[in-house]
Amino acid sequence: MNLIWEGDYVQSVYAACELSGYGVGSPRKPLRALPAERLAAIRKCLETLTEREAI
Repeated sequence: MNLIWEGDYVQSVYAACELSGYGVGSPRKPLRALPAERLAAIRKCLETLTEREAI
């Protein structure tokens, strides 16, 4: 979860919600969407969490 605390907290939460199936839209201005590499890192973390929940 350090990924979220390294900056871009609000954008990271929005991205995680969207990836989890909760349509929350985009962060309001002046915040911007996350870069593709950060989004991929969050996706990977969420996949790991989902796998652990399934156990």
